[in-house]
Amino acid sequence: MHVRVGTSAAVAGHKDTKDRYRVDYGGPFLGAGERPRQNQGPHQRTQEKTVMMMTVLAAAIAISPFDSAFVVDTAFQTPAALRVTGRHASTDWSFCAVSPDGARMAYIDPEFNDVRTYDLAAGAMTTALSHTAKTVFTWSDSTEVIERPDGSRYLRVVEHSDPIRAREQGGPAVGASVGEVAIRTVVRQGRKQDEVNTPVALAFGHDGSLLVSDVGSRRVIVMGPDGNFRSSFLLGDDEDAPSEMRLTPDGNLLCANLRLDRSTALNAGHNCNVYSMAGVRLQSFAYTPASALARNLWTGVRAVLDVDRKGYAFVAFSIDPEIHVWDSAGQERRAFGGPAAWFVSPRALRSPLSQREVVPTGFHESWTRPIKIVCFGDDHLLRATLANDRVAETDKPFLIDVFSIAGTALGPTVASDAWPVGADSAGHIYFLTAAGDRLLKAHLTGAISR
Repeated sequence: MHVRVGTSAAVAGHKDTKDRYRVDYGGPFLGAGERPRQNQGPHQRTQEKTVMMMTVLAAAIAISPFDSAFVVDTAFQTPAALRVTGRHASTDWSFCAVSPDGARMAYIDPEFNDVRTYDLAAGAMTTALSHTAKTVFTWSDSTEVIERPDGSRYLRVVEHSDPIRAREQGGPAVGASVGEVAIRTVVRQGRKQDEVNTPVALAFGHDGSLLVSDVGSRRVIVMGPDGNFRSSFLLGDDEDAPSEMRLTPDGNLLCANLRLDRSTALNAGHNCNVYSMAGVRLQSFAYTPASALARNLWTGVRAVLDVDRKGYAFVAFSIDPEIHVWDSAGQERRAFGGPAAWFVSPRALRSPLSQREVVPTGFHESWTRPIKIVCFGDDHLLRATLANDRVAETDKPFLIDVFSIAGTALGPTVASDAWPVGADSAGHIYFLTAAGDRLLKAHLTGAISR
């Protein structure tokens, strides 16, 4: 029998009806539960009480290593900016995405608050195992020496210009590898129609177009495959900026964003919305689950989603491992994937609070939280979960479960140092390491894919 003991906190405070209990997470580069300082005022009165929470599991959990389910085909060096964003708090937002052809990665640069694309082909390492390459030392902010597993070294020089270019330059002391990687700024920070204020999520369309969710201007922006501005639309005042977006087979936009239900005091409502590319909301579904309402969870509840090639939406809530399947008409068809043996549920808050209240210390780290669903190939999907040090059987930060589209579990839960950020049209899955320094292109092992 495995016994896990963790801490949690309960908070009591006043209600603020003016803000309708709305939560603004502040973007992908704040820590979990952090809020912009402008949202915190001297009128806050919060009491925090720490209690002990014990979860007892009656049987051991089967946890397998990453390479029991996935084979890494190629490892890519990532731009330095991703090494800043590649941390657990960033998993609430889709701050990077891979194009359908697997040729480019788009990412949000936290320093400049703009959107850039990165040529993956030029950033590939020499072997499938080369994601173990490491930085030996850094000469300056723009120069570092990298050592490959075979002992060879090369000099990486980054010129801060536009477009930014990184070159591997050969020399007697560092080897003879020469190449060039181009990074292009495709959406600049600003307030023009084709600029972003505070981008928080990215996604590629089937045709290579780039979708950008901008919480600062409350817009969704579409850039064409050529990098030129195509269109944008404004969100309603009761709609959050999407944390995930997907183009559906019929050309509409499915978003994971809360549409607030003004009839309840809780920060609740429909968590999935479908828009036309002109910005007309066509349907809403995935209402905040009853388990969240019963626990007064005004924060921490969000949907993660993906769409398969037939247009079915696969959605999980961050407070429950179960995966729900909706058809294109917004009707729920089935659910699978729960309960999971590793799942530690969030505790209840004493009462619903407004966004002006401080999130209880450690609240977002107090449960095992689903953070990503990725559909890949014709009939597979995976669910990634942030372990938050709540699973005694592993010290890895992420748990990954693979399913068939029909809902059959394929193999045991996998522990991983990397989490999935997307898939290409050929069925490869892309994983970003927890440190943000490597992007791994992988496929399922033969045993799992059957």
